[in-house]
Formats: sequence, structure tokens, C-alpha cells
Amino acid sequence: MRRRKPGVWDRARLRRAALAYLARYAAPSAHVRRILQRRLARGAARGAEIRADRDDIDAVLVDLVRMGLIDDRAWAAFRPREHIEVPVWLRTRVRVPHSFDGQPAALYLRLEGVEHSLFGTETLVYVDGELVHGTDPYHPEILLSESAEGGREYSVALHLFWRPDLQYVKSHPQRRLEPPVESMVTELVRIDRAAERFYWDAATAHAAALTMDDNDLR
Repeated sequence: MRRRKPGVWDRARLRRAALAYLARYAAPSAHVRRILQRRLARGAARGAEIRADRDDIDAVLVDLVRMGLIDDRAWAAFRPREHIEVPVWLRTRVRVPHSFDGQPAALYLRLEGVEHSLFGTETLVYVDGELVHGTDPYHPEILLSESAEGGREYSVALHLFWRPDLQYVKSHPQRRLEPPVESMVTELVRIDRAAERFYWDAATAHAAALTMDDNDLR
């Protein structure tokens, strides 16, 4: 397979990358900025010619805000924080973009740090005052609607708490375990159910194939 040439990263390409990302996800400007910074760094590592810098990223973001594709006011309730000490309550209001109309919409919650089913941060999720489900490092998706209504606003509250490994606590009684400090990233996403089903079918088949002998033709 021939590798694609790295090409040139300029302001126009940054804009195309941002538009492609926002076609799938709703995100605040700070998150889009990080995405574009990573694209430039990845391009440089692959040998691309870099003709863009921080000023070009700023200009792209200003243009996207002017077009209404980024609205930081919808994300203002979540204060910018690099680290979150748990337990804690967080609340925000989420407005579904009109481009998501009629499609499954979800809030994707990614907690950086300890990723272990029995040793990490979990959440209880309330949407419009109703407890809907919980999340953990392996279940980060908060479904807002299977058929989203463009322009509708949801009130979302998260109760983040720490779940320690009880077996570890019993085997190390002399050690005091402190709740982990987490960083959090949220994205409003629309879900392609057909692609999701294909992914899980393919992932299951791939995992099964890895357990089989190379000469097994089943």
C-alpha cells in the first residue's frame, strides 16, 4: 500500500480539517484549537510542510465562530479545568445543533487518568432532572436522544465519584488510597448506528480470529 504524501499544512487545510471535525462533533473553541494543534504536530512529524502557526489557528476559529459553527456560550457552564477532584457535581446545558436533527445524539464523556473498571471515576448522569444511567471509563456515552430535535436544549448534571478496588484495599490495609485526580473532555456527537453495528461485528470477528490457529479454515 502506497503511503499518502504528507503535503502542506496551511490555513486553508486547517479550515478544512476543522469543518470536517465539526461536521461530526459539536465542541467548544478550546477543544477545536487542541485538535488543530495536534494536526499540525502530526503533520510535522510525518514530514509535511508547515505553513500555518498559532495566528492561522486563531483566524480559523474566529471565522468558524462568525459562521455560527462554534458557540462557546453553550459550553460556558462547564468551567475550564485541567483537573477535577472527585467526588464533585458538574452541570451544563447542551443545545443540539440543527445538523443533528433526526439522528441519534449523545454527549461523549472521556475521563483521563485511571482506566480500570474497579479503580477509577464513575458518574451518575441526570438529563433534564431524570437519572438516566451511569458512565465509567469503558462506557463514556450519554445518549440524549435516538432522534434528536435540532435546536433543543438539554440540562445535564453529572455526579462524579471514585470507585476503589476493594480487593486491593483489603490486601493493603496499611495504605491509604486517595481518589484519583481526573481531567475531563466532553464532546457532543451524532451516532451512525449502521457504522456502530459494523464496528462491533468486525471487532468481535477480529477478536475471535486472533484466538484461532493460523491453519484453521473455519
